[in-house]
Amino acid sequence: MIREPQTIRRFLAFAATPSGTRWLAAVAVVTSMLFAEAVGAIINRDGIVYLRAATAFLDGGLSSAMAQYNWPAYSIFIALLSRGLGCSPEIAGHLLNGLSLLILVDAFIRCAHLLDREARPWIPALVVLSLPVLGHRLDIYRDWGYLAFAMLSCVPLLRYWLAARGRLRDVLAWLLALTMALLFRIEAAALLVLTPLLFALQPRPWAERLRNALLFSIAWLLPVLLALLVGGLRGQLDFGKLAEVIAYADPDSSLVRFSELSQRFAEAVLNKYSDDYAGYMLAAGIVAMVVRMIFTNLGALLNVLLIVGGWRGWGRLGSGYRLLFGLLGLQVLVVTGFLANRVITVNRYALFGSLLLMLLTCVSIERLLDAGRRSRKGDARARSVILLALAIAVTVNITARPDAKEYLRDAGEWMHEQLPVQAELVANEDRLLYYAGRGPGPKLDNYEKIVAELQRVRPPYYLALRFDDEHVERMRALVGVQPLKVFHSARADERAEVYFVPAERTQ
Repeated sequence: MIREPQTIRRFLAFAATPSGTRWLAAVAVVTSMLFAEAVGAIINRDGIVYLRAATAFLDGGLSSAMAQYNWPAYSIFIALLSRGLGCSPEIAGHLLNGLSLLILVDAFIRCAHLLDREARPWIPALVVLSLPVLGHRLDIYRDWGYLAFAMLSCVPLLRYWLAARGRLRDVLAWLLALTMALLFRIEAAALLVLTPLLFALQPRPWAERLRNALLFSIAWLLPVLLALLVGGLRGQLDFGKLAEVIAYADPDSSLVRFSELSQRFAEAVLNKYSDDYAGYMLAAGIVAMVVRMIFTNLGALLNVLLIVGGWRGWGRLGSGYRLLFGLLGLQVLVVTGFLANRVITVNRYALFGSLLLMLLTCVSIERLLDAGRRSRKGDARARSVILLALAIAVTVNITARPDAKEYLRDAGEWMHEQLPVQAELVANEDRLLYYAGRGPGPKLDNYEKIVAELQRVRPPYYLALRFDDEHVERMRALVGVQPLKVFHSARADERAEVYFVPAERTQ
């Protein structure tokens, strides 16, 4: 009876330390991954590409993997993990996700501690575990590895920035982390090249700023020149997807692509009196979209805490926040450059910027909790509400159930077991083909495309269709035969049906 309160106090004291917080955050990440695996999930559509490339690497090596996807490092990591552990590539992908999330969460907490060593260490843990996108932790995206190592690169970078005289090992650690990030996503190349410019913001004499910028520039430039030299001598200069980054760095080609987009925007939206401003309007719109994407990833709770705390005042921020604001500006620039060439507005492309912004959310929460401690009424109650809201958000993330798509796995595995290997299979969902052990098929993402494909293909063949329950009669009337097997979603009004279309239909 006496030891129990002492044990609890010791645990709480340990949890309040930086190392204790990091350990408990790691336990939370592992728990969330185990829970998600236990309740069941299936692969996301993009993940199929990476897993097929991983399988191709296991079967035919690097060239086969690159034939599936031309930036295959993520798939190669999955393949090597699959071979080493003797598990399926899909399980290996989830394990790689879990490792990446452990690195990401730990690096975020360490960055927050470096920015303010006097702050409560458990606040950044609650903040990063409240990020809504963690609910999609089983989705097989290379973004998880990129985010993990991009965030990890900020740790030695901050250490070097804050030190009276930076250490070379921090420069090398920064280079190694960003090189790993580059293996997952090519945007890391822009961070490698542009980050040294941020030392112009460092509160140091200009001679020191220039020396630091040159040191970080040389750190990435020397390996690149060596790789180019070795590749040139061997005649093996294949840049793969890195060629896209090189193209983006070419002002002429980037301006040509942006001019084409501006012209299309002017033709679609503007008139002859305002089309001269199409470029300015498009550029402003893209920047606004990037900023919106960064804030959207935070979700309602973290945004409210960031804005309210910022409105109350952050007070005097340390010099490390200059670097943070610089990195945030670089992220806006990099994503803006990507969107200006591609116009693909997917929120996860701005997730690294969201993580950087969340470090400011930690400051806001710290200030709000300090205000609540000084007050006896309203602010004190707000302090309790903030802690409760963060605890609920973390719990929701840890216990978030994956989408109710297990029926697609069941349907695909049933077809893999029951259908003849040589039989033709048509499907309007790539995940059905993947679990059936088939290669990719035509993209049949609407009713008209399905009709056109059924008119093209010659019976006999098998057909697997995924659709909402309300379209049952319409789809069965289109096919003209009754299904062999029906698979229902457990938590949504949707299904997958498998048909056999006999040769008699050709008569």
